[in-house]
Amino acid sequence: MHRPEAALPREDVGERRRAPAGVLRAGRGRLAACLRRGELRRLSVIRRAALATAALLALAAPAAAASDVRVKGVDTSEYPTVHVSVVTTGSLSQPPSLTEAGQPVTGLQAENLGREKSVVLAIDTSRSMAGQALSDAAAAARAFVASKPAADRIAVLKFGLKPVLLTTFSSSTIDAVSALRQVSVDSRGGTALYDAVALAAQSLQAEQNLGRVVILLTDGRDVSSQASLKGAVKAARSAGVSLYPIGIVGKGFDPAPLQRLARATGGSYYAADSTAALRSIYSSIAAELSRTWRLSYETAARPGDNVHLRVSVPGLGSAD
Repeated sequence: MHRPEAALPREDVGERRRAPAGVLRAGRGRLAACLRRGELRRLSVIRRAALATAALLALAAPAAAASDVRVKGVDTSEYPTVHVSVVTTGSLSQPPSLTEAGQPVTGLQAENLGREKSVVLAIDTSRSMAGQALSDAAAAARAFVASKPAADRIAVLKFGLKPVLLTTFSSSTIDAVSALRQVSVDSRGGTALYDAVALAAQSLQAEQNLGRVVILLTDGRDVSSQASLKGAVKAARSAGVSLYPIGIVGKGFDPAPLQRLARATGGSYYAADSTAALRSIYSSIAAELSRTWRLSYETAARPGDNVHLRVSVPGLGSAD
């Protein structure tokens, strides 16, 4: 089957110069249009005029609908290290394999997020969560903790006007369950959602696990953070964090920021029509994590190279 390809348009050089030192992000012009249409299915290493290093543009096309392997995201913010998030339809006895430009990558590290990971449970405690909403949220999070794999390390964070870490990371369930039983509404008002992401990412940076996850629950939008959405994404990607936001849908609720947080970090966004659905959503996230792999390797690509990534799983197929 012919693979659509697109060259980097020269008129977008200015756009590349304005991009941060990490990953080139989609904006305006023909390159952005190609990104939105999914016409680029390759990794491109782009020479930056002002830097001696290179920035890597990672583009992974979604797998076909019938595929049992799906590439959720490619993170190149730590170039030359590349992180690839992969989800499968079933559990695997061995990790996926990865090729770059048709050749097996060397030094591949593969972490199954269902086996051993560090997780921050971040819960919105703003005034709109008062009453049954917070009670249901805390109960659902406690059920997640109770059913976690023994090696998983959990920390609990709440955020209202400001984010606060309630516990440090521990494989024991006692501290997390206790904190979730005592979580209360912040009466001062405010929802520091982006600051919560940044603090969670900062806390995860010291963790040895390659699997680093934030499950963030909120019923609203950010209104009191010092960090921006862009800054929250950058903090999460720099720490190698996958975000799984849960949005409690209500009047005027905008899922777009949460969807961007998930998409940019190789996670998934979940919508809850009511707080009664939260327990099943946390369970669904746990199931997805058990089928999710985070692959890391150092690319051999040089500035100006174009390379193609392929993830393969015996018995399930492959994805680009």
